[in-house]
Amino acid sequence: MLSIRHMRSLLGTMMIIGLLSGYVTAQDLSVHLRMTKTPPVIDGFIDDVWHQADSTCQFIQKQPYDGEPITEPTTAYFLQDKNALYVAFRCETPGRRPDCVSGTREVGSGDIVILYLDTFLDRRKAYRFSVNCAGIQGDATISANGAEENISWDGVFSTGALVDSQGYAVEMAIPWSTLRFDNEATSWGFNLERRIPQNNEIAYFAAVSQDEAFTVSNFGLLEGVRPTRQSMGIELFPRIFYRTEKAWGDRSSAIHLAADLNWAISPAIRLQSTFNPDFSQVEADPFSLNLSRYALYFDEERPFFVEGQEYFEPSGGVMANQMELFYSRQIGKKLDDGSEVPFDAGTRLIGTIGKLEFGSLACATGSKEYDGWFGPAEEQSAVYTVDRLNYQPFSHTTVGVMYAGKINNEYRNDVFSIDGSTSTSKFEFSYQLANSYFDGTSDWAFNSYLSWSIQRKLFFKARAKVIGDEFDVSEIGYLPWVGYRNYSISMAPAIFPRTGILKYGAVRTNVGFSREYLEKDYSHYVAIMAEAALRNGWGLTLSYRIGREYERDTNFNPKSFSARVSTDVSRRFWVSNSYSTVFAYNYLQRYFARNDYVRVLASWRQSKRLSSFVSSSTWIQRKPDGGVETVVYRLRQGIYYTITPGMMLKLYEETPFEDGVGVLSFRIGASFKYNFLPKSWLYIAYNDYQLRRDDKSYYPQVRVFAIKIKHLIAW
Repeated sequence: MLSIRHMRSLLGTMMIIGLLSGYVTAQDLSVHLRMTKTPPVIDGFIDDVWHQADSTCQFIQKQPYDGEPITEPTTAYFLQDKNALYVAFRCETPGRRPDCVSGTREVGSGDIVILYLDTFLDRRKAYRFSVNCAGIQGDATISANGAEENISWDGVFSTGALVDSQGYAVEMAIPWSTLRFDNEATSWGFNLERRIPQNNEIAYFAAVSQDEAFTVSNFGLLEGVRPTRQSMGIELFPRIFYRTEKAWGDRSSAIHLAADLNWAISPAIRLQSTFNPDFSQVEADPFSLNLSRYALYFDEERPFFVEGQEYFEPSGGVMANQMELFYSRQIGKKLDDGSEVPFDAGTRLIGTIGKLEFGSLACATGSKEYDGWFGPAEEQSAVYTVDRLNYQPFSHTTVGVMYAGKINNEYRNDVFSIDGSTSTSKFEFSYQLANSYFDGTSDWAFNSYLSWSIQRKLFFKARAKVIGDEFDVSEIGYLPWVGYRNYSISMAPAIFPRTGILKYGAVRTNVGFSREYLEKDYSHYVAIMAEAALRNGWGLTLSYRIGREYERDTNFNPKSFSARVSTDVSRRFWVSNSYSTVFAYNYLQRYFARNDYVRVLASWRQSKRLSSFVSSSTWIQRKPDGGVETVVYRLRQGIYYTITPGMMLKLYEETPFEDGVGVLSFRIGASFKYNFLPKSWLYIAYNDYQLRRDDKSYYPQVRVFAIKIKHLIAW
């Protein structure tokens, strides 16, 4: 384990490198936001009021031909008044009819235009507003300089779309009250994007090259912004829901009242609270067969935790693989018998003051008696708190500190961390140092990541992760691999042809060393991965790994291989296939053997209103002699049907089964969602989960029917 003195020296050196790397100038691209006395009518028709607007026709391809002008003429217009920001797009489609896909929010296919707004001009965070040619909205928040995206955020804004013989037009009206912003700033960062499915084409106002990541720091400037605040900034979401449930033999029915309260204390600071929350519309986690020693990780789906989660994440994007010291699914977690800890209330304060960004979260959970693995048990009521500060000394550099803890009558689990990141479109350096405390025991953990794209010809990455043997955040975070050491370096020569069918190609070599908890020796490996992306949207990845692994006092050669091929996801029909095989210890069967995994994911858009999907996973567990021990399959399928814009019906079914045994369980679900006002919804949901018994009969585990109405009241 590294000494504290060495860690402090290393951390200081890394912070100096990060700070010196922060002096990078954004592109000199700007549009002036002019004031209008007459707001445009948001119906998709570009009327005379837009003639007074500043505009831009500059759109540069990222794909299929990097750096080339967009193939279909596009113009964007910008206006403002005391109530809102107005943006319009005029998109020509010569020789074709626009691909207009109907549906609810976040439609990701067809002809789409996107507006990005960095309202604090911090070059780290942004809003994303998208509209397709059918007028379907999408929105999200972006963080970590573009590396993270949260699509669960729902903003109130108006849109209109109109298709004609020349193409289509889109208009947006975004109220100032929808946005958080620096009240003193007169310039915001912004970017524009247009997607043309006919050519698998993506183009931006502020160009993004194929050899670099999409970054907020690369945005242009929207000058002359003069937002005003027209309301008290208070939003109340009262909810009423009826729920009838049969779970583990017990039946219950009840009508519940609940509420969410959002208060914009200032344009940059918001207080959000939830009382008696219900998440019945969230689907259950998909079935997965776990053959490793570590617990499975599942994404957070509950709206209260997803919205604003970027304020509690460590510096660096998903590629930095920072330690998840706060894992919100620990709050209201599932217990051994499948029941959940009751989540009573939560409150969150998030905001930005100058270069300082902060987030504070507090949640209370109730007590719960349950059937544990070793008999009756009880989860005591607890309080969770998370506090985080981010400081941005330069436009591309952040430094953060965080505290997270859980307290109940029996114990407390705490963690404190320091982290930072410097990132541009071609360079990223991130680090994280943490100290945990649990039941009188304390220990340290450290993680760092470096990525550098050199002249479009070479990608270099390096990682280091050291987790102490007693480092424990098991009640507040997700970090199951305590006592872990890992160091790796990878390089990838790459090519980006200007012409031809190949868009990108690379061969990556990765060398690493790692040691698991309580193991005596280090494992070492060499992995080679070949990647290719075609201009038509197809992609292929092959990887092979060899070395000497050390696990359970045994040395062995893993000799793993994986392959993945995918088609263009923007088409009406797309498919992704992957296969992997690896020799390792099977913790389910308790022996060393080779195991294979095959996954197929397909989606088909039959019409503007109807689409379907199917996902298939196959786990092949082999015996030490190479024969097949057992094969487990999981089939998940469903359909989406848009009745009218904003009204959607979803049906899905999941069935895992095993050779020689039969169906292990089955789950069916149906949900109806109607967005009848910008922030008002009606939900109707039904879920039925049944588990196979030893006598081959099926026992209902959870059967739920729920109706919920959620409505916005604003002051």
